[in-house]
Amino acid sequence: MRSFFIFFLTTCLTLFPHPLHAGVPYTGSISPGFEGTQMNYINNNGIFLESNSSAFGFGFITTPASVTLFTLSIIHKPTSRLIWSANRASPVSNSDKLQFESNGTILLRTEGGSEVWRLDNANKNASRMELRDSGNLVVVSGDDGASIWESFDHPTDTLITNQAFKENMKLTSNPSSSNMTYSLEIKSGDMVLSVDSSTPQTYWSMGNDRGRIIEKNGVVTSSSLLGNSWRFFDEKPSLLWQFVYSDNKDDNATWIAVLGNNGVISFSNLGSGVSAADSSTKIPSDQCSTPEPCGSYYSCSGSKVCGCVSGLSRVRSDCKSGIDTSPCDNKKDNNASSPVELVNAGDGVDYFALGFASPFSKKTTLDSCKEFCSNNCSCLGLFFRNSSGDCFLFDWIGSFKASGSGGSGLVSYIKVATNGLGGGDNGDDAMNSNSKSPVSGDFTAKKANGKDVVSSGEPVEQAVQTSVSLSSALSGDLKKKKPNGKAVVSSAAPIRRTDHSGFFCVNADSGDLMLKKANGKVVDSSSETTKHHGGSGVSSAKVDDVLFFKDVKLGPQEGELRFRLIHYWEARNAFSKTLIGLEMLLIDEQGTVIQGFIPPRRIDTYLPHMIAGSIYRLIRFYGSKSKNVFRVADPDVTISFTWNSVLSPLENSPVQFPEDRFRFYGHEEFEAACDLKGAVYGEFSLDFVFDTDLDFVGHIKLVNEQVLNDGIVLDEGDKASTQRVLVHVQTHDGPVMKLNLWDKAATDFYEKFKAHGNTQSVILVTTVNPKRFGGALNLSSMSSSRVFFDMDVQPTRDYLTWLNSNTEVANRVNPEIVTKAEIATIGDIFSYMKREGAKVAWFECTATIDDVVHGSAWYYISCGGCKTKATKGHTTLMCKKCGKAEVTGVAEYLTKLSVYDNNDQARFVLLGDAGRELTGKTAAELVANYFEANVDVDEDHVIPVPQDLIGTIGQTHKFVIKVSKHNLEGKTQALTVTKVLTPDASVLEDNAEESVDDEPADERKEVADESVKRSSDGVESGEVKRAKCG
Repeated sequence: MRSFFIFFLTTCLTLFPHPLHAGVPYTGSISPGFEGTQMNYINNNGIFLESNSSAFGFGFITTPASVTLFTLSIIHKPTSRLIWSANRASPVSNSDKLQFESNGTILLRTEGGSEVWRLDNANKNASRMELRDSGNLVVVSGDDGASIWESFDHPTDTLITNQAFKENMKLTSNPSSSNMTYSLEIKSGDMVLSVDSSTPQTYWSMGNDRGRIIEKNGVVTSSSLLGNSWRFFDEKPSLLWQFVYSDNKDDNATWIAVLGNNGVISFSNLGSGVSAADSSTKIPSDQCSTPEPCGSYYSCSGSKVCGCVSGLSRVRSDCKSGIDTSPCDNKKDNNASSPVELVNAGDGVDYFALGFASPFSKKTTLDSCKEFCSNNCSCLGLFFRNSSGDCFLFDWIGSFKASGSGGSGLVSYIKVATNGLGGGDNGDDAMNSNSKSPVSGDFTAKKANGKDVVSSGEPVEQAVQTSVSLSSALSGDLKKKKPNGKAVVSSAAPIRRTDHSGFFCVNADSGDLMLKKANGKVVDSSSETTKHHGGSGVSSAKVDDVLFFKDVKLGPQEGELRFRLIHYWEARNAFSKTLIGLEMLLIDEQGTVIQGFIPPRRIDTYLPHMIAGSIYRLIRFYGSKSKNVFRVADPDVTISFTWNSVLSPLENSPVQFPEDRFRFYGHEEFEAACDLKGAVYGEFSLDFVFDTDLDFVGHIKLVNEQVLNDGIVLDEGDKASTQRVLVHVQTHDGPVMKLNLWDKAATDFYEKFKAHGNTQSVILVTTVNPKRFGGALNLSSMSSSRVFFDMDVQPTRDYLTWLNSNTEVANRVNPEIVTKAEIATIGDIFSYMKREGAKVAWFECTATIDDVVHGSAWYYISCGGCKTKATKGHTTLMCKKCGKAEVTGVAEYLTKLSVYDNNDQARFVLLGDAGRELTGKTAAELVANYFEANVDVDEDHVIPVPQDLIGTIGQTHKFVIKVSKHNLEGKTQALTVTKVLTPDASVLEDNAEESVDDEPADERKEVADESVKRSSDGVESGEVKRAKCG
C-alpha cells in the first residue's frame, strides 16, 4: 500500500509540477509552467514568490492610486518598501496573469490577452526564476546555472545594498504632479541627476557634491551602496569616491536609495523591524536645487519658501507663461503661432541647471541672446551671464532660485503669451496638489485685489508642510492652534512624502489662507457665491455649478462640491499594514453622506488644512466606484481627490450643513446583516461585500467583564499592549451583545471613559462590523469607527433620557449571564490566537480524545493549601508562595491529551480539577490507588498513565479552553482545559474561572507551562493535521 502511495504521489508531481497552492507562496524560485493572478494569492497580499529568508516577496502589489490596480513588484516584506517593478507605468487588474512559459519566456498578460510585460528567454534554457535574499530577481539557465536576466540590471527608482549601478543603467522616478520624471545615470565618469524635459537638464552631480570623499582619482564606471556609504569604482574595480549617508556603521545593515518624484534621493535603513529608518541625508541637500521645488516659474529661497518671480508677477497674476503648448507645435500644424514676448524675470534670480548646462552661445551680447530665443520656437526662457557673455537657452522652465543679496550676475527673460499680459486669463492650473504659492521673504505677492504688495521681512508660515503625522491627526479629534487662531489637526507619527505640493495662497497682507482659482485670480474662499446645480442661482460675478452629492456621477468632474468634513481616517491593508490612502466621511447641505478618498502621495497636500467638523468646497474631483470592502456610506460613488483638485475652506456660509448623520441598527438588524455575509445599505444588499459598516447606540452592561460601578478599574497597561476593549452592550430591552473596540477606538474609549470618571452609561460607536464567531454575534469597531458617550451628541443625549426613565427595563438582563464562553472550533481558537490585539479568553470547544500523551508525568505534586507546585527540600516539601518550610503535598492533574474535531487536531492540557471532571476521580485518588496496588515501589517511582485516563480515548466532550498569555506570545500552542462538560452542558465564564485559578500561581504556572511547551513542540496552528476520514 505504501509503495502504491509513493508511486501515485510521484506520478502526480510529474504530471502537475505546480499544484494549486491555494494562495501559499513559493519559496526561493518558480519554474516554467507557473501561472498566477493577484486573485490566486489574495490571501498573501498578491505575493506568490518569497526569498528563502522571507525578507523579500515578488507578486502583485497594490498601487498607491487605486486598490484595484497592481504592479508586478518586489517588496521588502517587513517594511512593505517597493524595491523593483516590472510594469509600474501599466498596472494590471486582479485577473491579469503572469505566465512562465515552457520555452522560458515570462509574460504578464491582461485577461484579454494583451502583453503588458515580457522577458524573452526563448532558446536560453531558462529553468527557474529565483528571488534571492539580496532582493535580486534572477532568471537562471538550466545548463550551467548562469544568470540570464536580473532585476538588479534593470532598476526602476530604487537601489539596494550590494546592487551594482553601472554605466548605461538608469534610475527613473515616478512622475511628479506635473508629470515630469527624474533620472540618475553614470555618464562621463560622474553620477548625475537630470529632469527628463524635452532636452534633459542636469541639476546635481556627485563630482560637484561637497559630501564626496575622494579616495583616488579615476573615471567612475559603477557604484554600490555598502554599509553606510555610497561607493564609486572604476572599471577594475578600484574604490575612487565615497559618499557617507548615515552615521550608522553597521556593515550588515540593508539600505535603499530611492529617487522620489520630487527629484530628491533619500536613504532608508530597512533594518529588521516593521518600518524603515530614514536618514536625514538627501541628494541634493539644498531643497531649492531641484527642478520643481515650487513649480514652474516660481522662485525658491531658504527652506523651500516659494513665490512668483517679481518680473512675471507684474504682468500675470497666475505666475504662468500662458503658453500651453510649444510654439513649435503650432508651426508644424501650419497654424498661426500665439503672439509671445520676452519678459524680464526680475533681479536676483538663478536657475538650477546653469551649473551643468553648456551655453548656447559664448561671448555674445544680451540683445543677441534675446534674438536667439525669440527666433527659436522651442526656447521658453534664457539666461545671460554679464561677466562672460554666455547665453543659455532652455526649452522647459522649472523653478528659479533666489540668488541672495549679492545677486547672481545673471539676466533672465521668460517667453510669455502676449494675449494674457496683465489679465491673468491664461492660467490653466489652479492652486492645487500640482502647484505652490505660499509667499514670504522678498518676493512680490498678489493681494486679492490684484495689487502688488511686498511681504514683510518675517516669512509667512507656509501653507504647505513638509511632513504630516497621522497617528492622532487621522482621528480628526485632536487639534492644535494655527497662527491665526484656527484649529488644525495635530499628530504624533509622521508620514513623509517626496513631494510637498500646495494648494492654498497666503495673503501677504493678512497671512490668511486664500484659494487661487482656475482662472488665476486669488479670491477669498468665502466671498464668492455660486449657484447650485439644478437649483436657483444666486447672482455673483463668477458662477460655477455646485453639485449635490446625489448628482455626483462616475468619472472626472469639473463641478464644485460643498460639504462638512465629518471624519477622516487611515485606510491600511489588513495584512501588510501598507497605507492605502486617507478615507473621509462627508455630508452636504441636503444631509447626504458620501465617502471621500485621498491617495497616499497627496495626503501631505490636503491633510494640514483639514479639520473635522469644518465646511469646505472642492473643485474638480473624480467619481470612483466605491470599494465595497472599505465602504461606509450609501452612495456607490466615492469622491476621489485628483492631481488638479482644489480644496478650500468655506467660511460664513449662509447654508446650514448638518453636523453628522447616523444609521442605527438593533440586534435583529445586525443578525440579518451578519447572515447576509455582506453589507446592507438602505434597501440594497450586497452579498459579495466583505464587511458591514453600521452604527450602534445603547447602554453599557460590562466593560472588560466588569460591572459598571464606582470601583471599576481599567487596566491601562493592558490597553497599551493589546489595544482592545470588550464592552457588553444592550439597546433598550434587546439581547446583550459583545462589542469589541480595537486600536484607535479602544484608545478613545479609555481616554473618554476615564475623563468622565468611569461613570458613562450610554455608548455610540459608528461603523461597526457584525461578525459571527463560534455561532455568536459580535460587533467590532473598524478604523473608521468613532466613539461617543452620554452627552457627546444628540443621539446619546436622547438615549440617556430614555435610559434614565426606563431603568427597570434596561436592568432586566443581569450582566453576568452574558459572559458565557464563546463556542468555537479548534480552528477558530487557533485563528483567534493569531489575531492582532487578542487577549486572554475562554472558549467552549467540542473535541474527541485521540490519545493520552505518554512519556512524561501526567500529574504534579502541589501545595495542599494553594495548589502551587511544591518544592522538595531535604526532608520535607516546601511552598514558596505560602512561605512555608513544610507543607502537605497533593497530586494534581497535569495531563496532555491529543484531540481532534471535524477539521483540526490540537494538544489539550488537563489542569487541576478539570481532570476529575473527565475521569470522575481526583489525581490524588489515582496516585493513592496505584501505590496501594504496588506496595513495593519507591515513592519516587514514576506512575504510568492510569487506566481511568486511557479509558477516555475515543470519548467526545465539551471542553472549556483558556487561551493564555503564553499562547498569545507564541511560547506554546498547547491549550489549557479549565473545565470538562458533557456534550449538552454549558458553562458561564465566571464559573469556569472559579474551577481553576485565572492564572496559576507563579511556580505552578512554570511547571504547567514548561511541561505544556515541551510536550507541544511541533504542534502549530498553521500545520495541524486534519482528522482522519473513515
